[in-house]
Order: sequence, then structure tokens, then C-alpha cells
Amino acid sequence: MPSRDVASTVRAVTLYRRGALVEREAVVEVDRTDASFGIRLSGLPLTLDDASLRVEVVGPASEDAVVAREIRVTLAVPPSDPALPPPNDEVLLTARLDRATAERNVADYERLRSQLDELSIAHRTTTEESPPLPSPTGARWAALTFGLRRAAALDERIATARQRLFEATERLNVLEERRRIASDHRNARPDEVRKTAFVVLEWPRPSRGTDARIVLRLQYFVPGARWAPAYVIRLDGDMRRGVLELRALVGQQTGENWRGVILTLSTADPQSWSDLPELKAKKIGRTQSEPKRVGWRDAPGGLEALFHDYDRAFGKPISPNRALPRPRPPSPSLPPPPSSAAAPQAFAAPPQMLELARQGPPWSGPGALAAVAVVAPTSPPAPAARRRSTSGGGHPSPPPAAAPIQQAPAEPTPPPPPEPTAARKMLDYGRLRLPESDSEGRGALRRLDPQALYRHNASAFGSDRWIAGDRGAFARLDQAESEARSFEHMAIPVGHLWPTSDEGFDYAYDADAPIDVESDGQYHALAIRRDAVESRPRFIAVPRASQDVFRTVAVQNPLPAPLLPGPIDVYVDGAFWLTSDLALTPTGGRIELGLGVEQGIRIARNVEFREEAAGMLRRQQALVHAIAIEVRNNLRQSATVEVRERVPVLATQHADEATVTETTIDPAWVEYEPKHEKLEGGRRWIVEIAPGDRRTLKATWVVTIPGHLEVGGGNRRES
Repeated sequence: MPSRDVASTVRAVTLYRRGALVEREAVVEVDRTDASFGIRLSGLPLTLDDASLRVEVVGPASEDAVVAREIRVTLAVPPSDPALPPPNDEVLLTARLDRATAERNVADYERLRSQLDELSIAHRTTTEESPPLPSPTGARWAALTFGLRRAAALDERIATARQRLFEATERLNVLEERRRIASDHRNARPDEVRKTAFVVLEWPRPSRGTDARIVLRLQYFVPGARWAPAYVIRLDGDMRRGVLELRALVGQQTGENWRGVILTLSTADPQSWSDLPELKAKKIGRTQSEPKRVGWRDAPGGLEALFHDYDRAFGKPISPNRALPRPRPPSPSLPPPPSSAAAPQAFAAPPQMLELARQGPPWSGPGALAAVAVVAPTSPPAPAARRRSTSGGGHPSPPPAAAPIQQAPAEPTPPPPPEPTAARKMLDYGRLRLPESDSEGRGALRRLDPQALYRHNASAFGSDRWIAGDRGAFARLDQAESEARSFEHMAIPVGHLWPTSDEGFDYAYDADAPIDVESDGQYHALAIRRDAVESRPRFIAVPRASQDVFRTVAVQNPLPAPLLPGPIDVYVDGAFWLTSDLALTPTGGRIELGLGVEQGIRIARNVEFREEAAGMLRRQQALVHAIAIEVRNNLRQSATVEVRERVPVLATQHADEATVTETTIDPAWVEYEPKHEKLEGGRRWIVEIAPGDRRTLKATWVVTIPGHLEVGGGNRRES
């Protein structure tokens, strides 16, 4: 079928954990008088997964809308387009030559200048015994004048050469940048092989109407792309408002550059396989063993009978022995061999299954087919026929004397043979073809090798001149696929983590603006989206352990999806502060970031201890602990300060002998229980302190113990 070339551009990319789903669009001008027509979409990457290619006609659905009937893939060199620049840009080559010439001129002039500096006039010799000889003053003056004039001329030439070198470098950089940007839109070299998709479109109801414009949308999967999340939070000087940026390290080695694409990052794994749950039936009656599943069934008989009419009509009979024989199991009436009389008799596996078993390690990916051998049911061997005499009379000979019955030793049951499994390449149904009716092996699907398949697809559309059938083309195909797989197994950049699912759920993150990603095998930091956030600064102090006050910021997750683990850079008032690690934060969850020590808030802790007699008979000791914590805010804004303390906790074995009583707490505090550790007796104050103000926190508790006992390590619990 004749076809014509149509240009396509990458519109959107969905990047998964491994690999990406690319979406291309092409605008096609079609004639409504043609019932069916073909188009060629060239320039596709070599890493394209042929089985994943899908085509869709975008437009309003109607009875007269064009439909895509067939799609095939082949290897080809795209044809030249007069509107595109050539692969070898003469202007760029001229610019490189001009820059090299300018560099050489500068080097030559600087060498001459250095040689001129080495020239000097010898000084007159002076001795005590005799006066100096007369000197040619005119010659010395002429030499000095020549050196000065020559140096000035060389300096001028060096300045001019350097200016030309600068201009040539700038011009070359501009041309190389333009070529880099337009690298996807240029004519290919003869040795540059790409994949090409042939699409057959047809009108359900052809008419004589005007030409129509349709939009084709292609989707295909390519390996060799990965991403890792990262974040940036920018806070104002008061740390009350800010912006949370979702960033990502994106890298790809797919063989095609993504220019201005709508990028979507996904945590899903598109090539994972999941079985649907199978609901087993519950029956009332005797327990029956489940029938064994068989992954292979023999082809139905009478295949050659289907071609009798064809052979009779065209006179091209095919010998039956040229087709693959249909394997048949041995007759169950034959007695088994003596060595395995008690073992089940396995039918001979057909040659197709033996070929599957010899094709390397089994593959358990999507669509794996478990092929097993058919086993005959276990049955006792058939009794042997009685021997008849051949010496005459026709009477049977008497049976031999009965031998004493002995129990044969039990033979160990041999392990079952491994079940042959279909190799991955045998499950590539897109390469199955049905031979012609007059060819050998007709009536059975045959799997074509890649070279034969690509040539077959190209010839079907009248594009034999396109196919790149040499060995170099298929070697380049293998190299591109190997580079893509190698990139997927590269180590992640330091400080980052690969995206994962959250409790079995996957999420997608859409970019706010079009993004460019080069196919260079390097990771690039890209800004995905920005969301405004409101933060709550808080200051935490544990004066019992340290006099430092630590500042923290609490921010709510503004995204409709969870924040994945990854590094986060913190900026305050435009200045970089630190880099922290962000844990998994669900939707609507809170992010707490520690920002170091706050020098503008001072804290001091004073402790008072005394012992008193207690009880009605004064036979108990009251250990009174009183603490006073002074907090001073030297900041320009009010501060929320959380002060954490801890009161003594009685052991279980001493709960009847001693008590701990909190007497005076000003202001009142609340119990404090950390999320990630176990802490007993934790207390905390949360107070708001105005700028330049101070606040005193007081707490008193009494530990009462019997008078004849004391607390291990001393009664004084605070210092």
C-alpha cells in the first residue's frame, strides 16, 4: 500500500519508576475520496517497545470518522526534508575553523612578543684600570626605537587577535546552541537508523467532500528513564509564609530529546504483573482433588483437510510430510517397561514444547505461559497373554509351576520432571505470522525474527528502499537497548531516594509548565510545581539538658498527594540555611523542619531543693524540688516557645512506699509523649512571649519516702 511521510512531535511524557510512556501527535491532511490510505511516522526512538505502540484518532466521534485499522513498526532511515537543516552544517564548520584560526593567530603573536622581550642591548663594560671604550650611541638608540615600535605593533595585533577570538567563540557558541535546540528537527545521516511506524487509516463511508484534517496520537513505552523526588522550601524573614517547590532529578537515555513536553511523574511500575484474585467455588459433597492445569493443548487434527479445496483449485498440492507432524501419545494398551511398571506413564512431549524447554531460563513476567507435559492416569499393567504351544495339537501348554511369592522391594518414587516454561521471546505474539497457503508449514503460526519482521512490514507498505537491512542497523538497535537498560541500573545520586508506593497506592505529579529533558544519560534538577504555604515557627528548649533554644517550622502538605522521602533545601529570606531529609508525609500531613539554634532567645534554669518531715507522726521525708525557668525573647517578633521538662516516676515495686506530688505549677503545663520514643513523666509549657519581654515558668513537686529510706544516688534529684 502506498504511504506518505507525516511529521510528529512529542507532546506529553509520563515518567514511571523505570521507563516512560511517550505521547506523540501528528496532524494529517487526508482526502475523503480514498477509502483507505497509509502514512509513515518516522523519527521514533530505537528503544521503542513495539508491543506497546498504540494509535488513536483524536476528534469527534461519528459514523463517518476515520479509523485506524493497522499499525506496524520497522527500522528505517528517515528521508531528507528540504525544510530541515542538513546533518552537517557548513556554517557551523566554518565557525569552528574561524575560531581555530583566531586561536592560532593569538598564540603566534604572543610568541613573537615573548621573543622580543628576550632581546636586550649589552651594557658597556667598566674596569678600574682603563676607561670604557667608545659606544655607538646611534646604533643603540636605533635598536631601542625598533624594539619599542615592534612591541607596540605586536601589542596592537595581539589585542585585535584576541577580539577576533572572542567574537569567533561567541559566534560558535550561538551556532552550537541553535544546533543543540534543533537537534531533533534536522535531516538524518545515512547511518542514523530510527524506527518508523506505518499506520493504515480508512473511511467507513468515502465521499467526495473536501479534504479533512485529523490528529493522530501515538503512545509507546521506552526504557531508560528514571526520576527521584526533591524539595525546596522558601520562607520569608518572619518564617510565617513561604513557597514549597516540588523538584525532581530526571534523567533519560531513551534516544530522543523531550522538548516542551507536559511531564507527569508517577510512582507506579507499568511492567509489574499482578494476578486477579480467583474465587473458588464451594460445593457440597465428597472432596475431589482439583484438576491439574495444563498450559499447552495439542492442535486439532485434520489440518491438511482444510487445504484440499485450495490444492484442487490451484493445483499446488503440498506434501503432508512437509508440515509439522502432530504428536500422538502411546497406546495405553501396551504394557509399560519392566523397570517402571508401577510408575505413571508420561506421554512424549511434542517437539514444540521441547523447543520451549530448551530456550534458556524460564520467564515469569506478564503473560507467562506455563507449559506442562500431559501425564496419563495411573493404572495397573495389562495382564500378559497366555503362551500357546507351537509344537502341534493346538492345545495350550501347561502353566509353569508356581514360584514362592516374594515381596519386591519398594522402589523410590522418582521426582517429577520440571515443567517446561515458555521463554519470553515465544510470548511475543506481535511477531507471529501465518504462512501463505502454498508455502511450507501452512496453517500454523510462525514467529518471525526481528530482521524478517521489519523487512516484511516495510515491504507491505512499498518502502523497501527505507529498510536498513545491514548488520550495522541491528547492531545499533541492540546498542541503544543496552544503553537504556544500563541507565536504569545506575546508582542514585547521593542524598536522594527512588520513588515508592505508599501502602500499595501510587500517585502522579503533574508539572506546572512544559519541560525539556535531554537524552544524555545525566540527571537534571527540574522544578515540577510551586505551592504557597503558611508556616508556624516554634522554638523548643529542654533546659534540663541544654541552654540552647532550637527553632522549628511546621508546614502543612499543600499537594493532593503525599510527599515522598527525599532531600529538602531550606531558604529563609532568600538565604540558604540548610539541607534536611524529608520523611513520607501523607496528604494534609504536617512537615516539621529543624532550623538550628536561635540566638535571639535566652533561657536560664534555677533549681531549689529541701528536705522536710512529713506525715502525721513525722515518720516520712518530703523531698521538695522547685524549679524556675526564665525565658527572654530578644527577637523583633513574638515567639511561641515550648519548654520541656520531666518529673520523677516511681518504679512499680516502690509504688506503695513512695509518692510523687506536683504542687505548684505556674503556668499550667501538659503531659508530653513523643511519637517515636517512650518517655514517662514528660511535661511541657507552651507560652507566647512578646518581643523584648521575658517570662518565668515555675514548677514544684514533692517526692515522699519513708523516713528510714533514701533515694538511690541521693535524695536530690535536680541540680
